[in-house]
Amino acid sequence: MNFKLFKNKNFTFFLLGQGTSTLGTMGLHFATAYYVLKITGSASKFASIVALGMIPNLILAPIAGLVADRVNRKKLIIFGDLVRGILDIVLFIYAIFGEINIVILYMLVIFLSVCEVFFAPAFSTILPSIIPKEDLTEAIAIKRTIGRLITVSTPIIAAMLFEAWGFRIMLLLDGVTYLISSLIECFLEIPKLNNLKEKGKLKNDFIDGIKVLFIDKKITCLLINNILTNGFLITFIFIGFPFMILELLGGSRIDYGTVQSIAFIGSLMSVIVIGVMKKRCSIEKCINIALILIVFSCGILLLLLNSTFFKSIQNRSEAITLFFGVSIFIFYLFNAFWGVFYSSLYQTSIPSDKLGRYAAAEGGLITIARLIGLKMYGYLFDVEGLIIPMGVLVVGIILKLIVQLLFNKEVKFNLNK
Repeated sequence: MNFKLFKNKNFTFFLLGQGTSTLGTMGLHFATAYYVLKITGSASKFASIVALGMIPNLILAPIAGLVADRVNRKKLIIFGDLVRGILDIVLFIYAIFGEINIVILYMLVIFLSVCEVFFAPAFSTILPSIIPKEDLTEAIAIKRTIGRLITVSTPIIAAMLFEAWGFRIMLLLDGVTYLISSLIECFLEIPKLNNLKEKGKLKNDFIDGIKVLFIDKKITCLLINNILTNGFLITFIFIGFPFMILELLGGSRIDYGTVQSIAFIGSLMSVIVIGVMKKRCSIEKCINIALILIVFSCGILLLLLNSTFFKSIQNRSEAITLFFGVSIFIFYLFNAFWGVFYSSLYQTSIPSDKLGRYAAAEGGLITIARLIGLKMYGYLFDVEGLIIPMGVLVVGIILKLIVQLLFNKEVKFNLNK
């Protein structure tokens, strides 16, 4: 890890702002899920909350990308955090004298999601403008690592606070962290985009926002690969691992929890691997290495289709944990590794005045891919057992390899120019 990056005040303020707001956001997300189940006892109501959080991204992503590229980014992110903080504080005061019912929760989730749709593209475009190109890969790795640490540790803190003081304390925590984040962001020195005074018609900018996905064939290939990962691989792990471990193989919740912890360790270790590989290989070569190991991590799951192997680990906690632990460790280690180099490549390849639109479009496409993948695997594991979902996983792997070959072909073509 390159600790010299922290000497850059902008980068430090950037991380503090991100970390503070993420702490409150993750805490409120956890508490909202727990609170909905507590007051309704309904899994469908909980599912509705999750779905509502995704809808604004699907509808508003193209517009959000335009806004991120057309307005002052610093003012936009400060305003976004400030508005969310004020709303949470107002609801906290309301909760002291009244009850937060399911309708208010629905409205809160929709409003916060809308704010996040506009905030995220603007925030994601800041890093390339405050970090030198040669340090961007490690900066992205540090940013993601801190985000994961907060994401994993927050539910524990949120659970203790919720049990002690109820849901309203989480509204206060979220509100305060947003207000602190907006204050920290005031100290950021963000270069203004060149196009702020050259705004064209909204229609033309929207068309440009679609074209930006195809501005560089290498980036387009990586974008498609990322969509395939989220639609076929990550959703398989999310739905399939608990089903296979708990239902098919007779593992315990402790086994599944251990496997999840191993995934987190893999993500964290990616920072070390990135630091080593960055000095030895080009970004394109690192992306290829990561993809091969991601495919390997999913490919070993096909051993479960062998009845002899399946029976050899069935009802054996250590064997189940080891098998799935190895797979998920390799996957999360190199998926995080792949993601950092992909982000570094597109953030240095896409023009800065179009980064917001790219980030928003990518987020919308990934959301769609995950929704389809979750629905698809949920149905297949319930109805078809193991063979068909594994077949779909193989299809996803093959598609990823084909797209990667196209990426390599484009890299070779550019080198020969």
